[in-house]
Amino acid sequence: MCDLEGANYDTFEKVCLLLQAGHKIHNNTPEQTLNRLFRKHLQAHKQELAGDPPYLSSGNTVVTMENWAKPALRKLAPRTKSRPPQRVNLPVVIVRYRGQDCLIDGGSRIHAWHEAGDTGCHSACVVTVL
Repeated sequence: MCDLEGANYDTFEKVCLLLQAGHKIHNNTPEQTLNRLFRKHLQAHKQELAGDPPYLSSGNTVVTMENWAKPALRKLAPRTKSRPPQRVNLPVVIVRYRGQDCLIDGGSRIHAWHEAGDTGCHSACVVTVL
């Protein structure tokens, strides 16, 4: 098994593998997992953007690593309750689409940090749609 917490998630393929480790259903490929989570987020939280979103691929996205303040991440995941996070050291995953940040993975971590009063910084894989 690969060490997810020690990896650098600076490519589209690596971000997809990160997401698949915690969100795979059926025989979805890593890329299909990212796209399923992206569409699910749009339908639940950004309906104004959900009309006809692109299928995300390495050809229409750019991946960057960003350092975010945890209170800023909280604005993307304003949960009132959550399950305990499985891994707190993994980066959160954000898709930046039409100028809006969509949190795809990391909500449980963010909620736990908020509950603990942690105001430090954490890494985020940002997948920007071109």
